[in-house]
Amino acid sequence: MDNYYHILGLKNNASLDEIKKAYRQLAKKYHPDKDPSREEAFKRLSNAYRHLTNPVLKERHDASLRPSSSKFNTRGPHYTSRTNYYTSEKPQYTPKMRMYGVLLSIGFVLIMTLLAMGLMYKASNYNYNEGLQLVIDKKPGLALHKFDDAISFFGERSGEASIAASRILLNSNPQGALRFANKGLKNTFNKQYLAELHYLKGKALKFDRQFLGAKAEFSTSDEFGYSKDSIMLQLGLLNAFQLKDYDNALSNFEYLLHVDQTNSTGLFGKAWCLQKLGKHKYAIEVFNQLLKLDNQNAHGYYYRGHSEIILGDTLGACSDFKKAHQFGYLLAERSVLKYCSQD
Repeated sequence: MDNYYHILGLKNNASLDEIKKAYRQLAKKYHPDKDPSREEAFKRLSNAYRHLTNPVLKERHDASLRPSSSKFNTRGPHYTSRTNYYTSEKPQYTPKMRMYGVLLSIGFVLIMTLLAMGLMYKASNYNYNEGLQLVIDKKPGLALHKFDDAISFFGERSGEASIAASRILLNSNPQGALRFANKGLKNTFNKQYLAELHYLKGKALKFDRQFLGAKAEFSTSDEFGYSKDSIMLQLGLLNAFQLKDYDNALSNFEYLLHVDQTNSTGLFGKAWCLQKLGKHKYAIEVFNQLLKLDNQNAHGYYYRGHSEIILGDTLGACSDFKKAHQFGYLLAERSVLKYCSQD
């Protein structure tokens, strides 16, 4: 069995501060980002650190290192005279004695279980705080290990750790974010955390192109009381650009604009949906509102130009396509060549 103290270069029963200090130094030296060939060594260091900073695992490890107290008798077997004789008669226990024995056993098991749960609860809090510090130190890989350790059925910070880990992975590794969100949903009962975990799960599914699953998660997040504005924004974008459900998307964007008439995403989304539904006159009116707020919005000019083409305003469309190209929308160049050739 490995001696985790020796792996970290420490003496047996080193203090927690010594363990932390040794791990930080060795983790920098053996981190796989510096040398991929050191990945296994880094894993051994992380495993040793995890055991020595977990009160329950540390106690077990320390116990395994203690020498046995038994002594060998070098003089050979020694017999003493027997004063009592064996009997085939079984001891007799009254029903009351049996009941006390059962209750005593149950009580012992319950006490040990509660003790273990308490230690896990506190260890969860410790690992979560360590993970937050690693995020501040811009070490997301190590932070994920800490958040993973903080997640357990009885963990004090299971929900928060799952949320933090999901947010780290959301853009770069949607599957990883989904895994942490699912862990959190299994291990927390806090309504606020459940709402955010369903929301993050929806975003992870959306990034992973599981659009219908994402929509269901956003709706569940809404039921748990997550921010209505955030949910309507995500549902609007999902319905408009992935599911092509323009009627529902239009309802989502109108909700956002009811809360804030200057919401540029809401304005563009509403105009887009109106355009897709063939309501080009109304689409142009909304694009006008958007461009009044942001007169350099290349997408606004480009798509307003398309509605103007449908309505026969070629000159207006040509002007909009030119502005869209001027403000960096490269696809507008083709429309400029097509509709502005007479210039």
